[in-house]
Amino acid sequence: MSVIQAIVPVAGLGTRMLPLSQAVPKELLPLGSKPTLHWVAEELGRAGVRHVSLVTSEAKRNIGRYFETNSEIVSRIKNKPELAAKLWCNSDWNSMQFQTVIQAEQLGLGHAVLCGRDGLRPGPFVLALGDCVMGLGGESSTTARIVDVFTSNNADAVIAFQKVPVDLVSRYGIATLGAELDLGEAGRVAFHLQGIVEKPHRDCAPSQFAVSARYVFSDSIFPILEQARKDSSGEVQLTSAIQHLIEQGGKVIGVTLLEGEERFDVGDYDSWAAGFIRFAMHENPALSKLSRETGQPGANQA
Repeated sequence: MSVIQAIVPVAGLGTRMLPLSQAVPKELLPLGSKPTLHWVAEELGRAGVRHVSLVTSEAKRNIGRYFETNSEIVSRIKNKPELAAKLWCNSDWNSMQFQTVIQAEQLGLGHAVLCGRDGLRPGPFVLALGDCVMGLGGESSTTARIVDVFTSNNADAVIAFQKVPVDLVSRYGIATLGAELDLGEAGRVAFHLQGIVEKPHRDCAPSQFAVSARYVFSDSIFPILEQARKDSSGEVQLTSAIQHLIEQGGKVIGVTLLEGEERFDVGDYDSWAAGFIRFAMHENPALSKLSRETGQPGANQA
């Protein structure tokens, strides 16, 4: 079955990005010349997604308007094709449909996925975190790769993973690796997921492979989330639901990022600022030369 729909959680208030996030949702902060969410939507479009459920809060209800055609702007730049070409409404993916779903309470990623179901049709879906871009310049094929593995292996879930330093495992969901899958392509590594644990202590972590912001699920995940208990912080953890799916015999596969493939987060100021500089210099190499001539930080210093 093809995967043509996605849930993109964008409800977080971005408190670590204040005061910037009070003026602009963190998902609309730029990485280079485009807002973060624009890059995410492009990646989904390249993977074949055509319907997106944006899970947001009441305070950020208008975030989906970014993907609507602004007739005043279009009129103002009608004689400037170089500018008009940069608008979402003139992109290759302008036929994608975006629906906004309100998450009334911030009760964790698992709860956001449950809320996002209201904007979906029956069938599998991609889950893409809205504050994370895969690949410099948005050039990653991460989502397309995990969709391909999902459909070709008749899986219940496929999750992207990246290897992280051991001192960072306590920040992520960490995989227990099973048998490796032969994908028949150099550089593409996949494995059966035997288990997953949320933010383990470094001494207890089953591996150094951390969840990396992109997933594909069959809709069998929804009954598990509906029955999931809240954790000690009052949240519904997606990681726990994935573990239950595995225990019920579901086929869950992990796919690693390619060598040199990066993820860029806008969750805090330092990571956003470094990402913005990297994207800007990637789009305009002349900026790298300028930074060297003026002594300002370059791409290798950001």
